[in-house]
Formats: sequence, C-alpha cells, structure tokens
Amino acid sequence: MKVLFVGLYPYGMAPSQKFRIDQFVPLWRERGIDFIYSGLLTEKEYVLYRRSGQALLRSKIFVMQTFRRLKDIINAGRADIVFVHREATFLPVPWLELMIYKRAKRVIYDIDDAIWLPQPDGLIQRHKKVPVLVRNADIVIAGNKHIKDHIIQSGWHKDVRIIPSVVDTEKYVPPDQDRNAERGVLRIGWTGSPSTFKTAFMPFVKVWRRLLKNPNIKVEFHIMGAGEYKELFPEGIYYDYDPSQEVPFLHNVDVGIVPIPEGPWMKYKNNIKLFMYMATGLPVVASRIGINEDVLKGGNCGFLASTADQWYEALSRLGEDEALRQQMGMMGRQQVERKYSVKAWVDKYVELFREAT
Repeated sequence: MKVLFVGLYPYGMAPSQKFRIDQFVPLWRERGIDFIYSGLLTEKEYVLYRRSGQALLRSKIFVMQTFRRLKDIINAGRADIVFVHREATFLPVPWLELMIYKRAKRVIYDIDDAIWLPQPDGLIQRHKKVPVLVRNADIVIAGNKHIKDHIIQSGWHKDVRIIPSVVDTEKYVPPDQDRNAERGVLRIGWTGSPSTFKTAFMPFVKVWRRLLKNPNIKVEFHIMGAGEYKELFPEGIYYDYDPSQEVPFLHNVDVGIVPIPEGPWMKYKNNIKLFMYMATGLPVVASRIGINEDVLKGGNCGFLASTADQWYEALSRLGEDEALRQQMGMMGRQQVERKYSVKAWVDKYVELFREAT
C-alpha cells in the first residue's frame, strides 16, 4: 500500500506533525505501508520561517509553493491514499489542495486544532478553506472529541475518527532513580515556545509568584523554550529548547503544568505536553478545559484547576506530599501507555489505511 503524505513542514521538526505523523512513519513502513513524505518547506526554510522579520523568505515560499506542489498533484494518482495534515499550502484558498484531492483515489484529512478560526496574528487568513478541505475528504481524523463534535455539528463531514496526538513511551520514560533528590524543594516544569510562554504561562504569573512565597515549601520554576522572554518572569530557571534534552529536563522536575487561558481556540487544543509529562512519571496540574479535562477528570494522575486558588492549592498539596506525587506520576505513566502512546495507536492507523482502500 502506498500512502502519500502532504503537509507544510519538513519531517521531524514541527510539533503537530511530529506527534501525529512523523514518529509513526518507521513503524508504518515496518508494517508494509510505503509512506511517501512530502513537506512544503525544507528544514532550513522552516527554521527561518519561524523567525520574525523574514518577509522576503515568506514571499518566496508563497510564490514557489505552486511549483512545489505540482509533483504532488501528479503523484497523488499513483498512491492508494493521500494523507493531508491540516493543509498543503499557505494559500488562503484551497485550489491546490483540491487539485491534489481530485487526482487522489482516496483522501484522509487530519485536523488537530481549531484552524477553522481566524488566526489572531495571521497576515494571510487561511481558515475559510478548512471546511472545504474537510468536506471533500473521504475520511476525516480529528485530534480529539471536541474537534470531531464541531465538524459533525457543522455538517462538514459524517465519517470522523478520533486519533489523539500521542507520545513515544520508549523515548519519554520515567527516570531510573528517584527524581526527588533535593528534599523540601518543588521543581515545577513547563515546556513550550516563546509565543505560548506569553499567551499561556504569563497570564498565570500571579499564581506563580504567590507560590514562590509559600512559607511551607520552596518552589522553583524550570522553563524550557522561552529564554528570550525571561525578563517577563526573572524568577524562573531557563533552558534553551533542545529536543535531545527534553527528557532529561523532565527528569529534573517534580510536577508538570499545563496552564491554558480562556479563548475560542483553547477548547480544541491537543496538549501534547500533558502526555509528555505523564509519560515521564510526572504528576500534572492543568487548566480545566478541553482535552485536559477528558484526561484528568478521574483525578488519579493530577489536578484540574479553574481558579487561581485551585492552582495554588493543587501545587501546594503536591509540594507537601511526595508520596502523592509518586502515586500520581505512576498512574499517569500507565494511562499514557494504554491510551496515548505510539504503541497504542500504530496498528489502529494501519487498520484505517486498509479500510480506506
């Protein structure tokens, strides 16, 4: 079986594709799936594209994307399935995607975020083409039930399957030894990008500073991926983002946090960091919204928080109870292995590919 993957980014670099597609590719190939990867950007372009002030590069890509997708329009008819993740171009209209669709025998469309909503800071808005991409696919994969419900309720498609963003539990593992080497210190960990640091971490800064004054425990905030904005929260301990150091970073903290502010996008977020934390044996505290609530509603792996007081109380309790941290961390690891791991979903993906043909 031949599957042509069409997406925006190069293999192994963009978080959305990494946790939904890229980490599965070697395993799919082992199972007889001839998976052909076609990202729009090169690795160098992707790195530059993420930086601000790259107007010339973005203009070049905008012009070149039509020519780059011509081969996919041709190759679409040679594959058994065309798998489209989010979108194939940065164009605001879907004409290139629909040309690929038209040539394809079968199309699976994958969506893991509320990209049908306007981008808050997007110069070229692409959200209006999303319903068209959904409607014209044969099968739609949604990252969680909230996205699925929206698609069905909007009347865009009836055949929507849920496949969550997942982690490789052979890579994301608990530490070999007790992570609580320094007694009496609660090391709170957060990972993300500079943009999410500003939009997700900083809105809760009053809670973080209140925790730093807790008379019963010493609190440290360990932050990966947002060092350029450390002046906003100088109390933090900062680490440059390095994929090879992500697991050691998580081994060096005691609790993972997933703060999410209210907003139209947030209900639909696939918070992969939640599963990264849990896979490495960390208890978590997360905002009571979207998939966070679906995963943590039983209360065995961590706490949900809606108010500043709930955040403070949950983190204080974990700071004062090492046994509770260990118990929740163990339960979280087990839940990820069962429900949110590559192992749990790789064969289900293969079954879907075979069904689609």
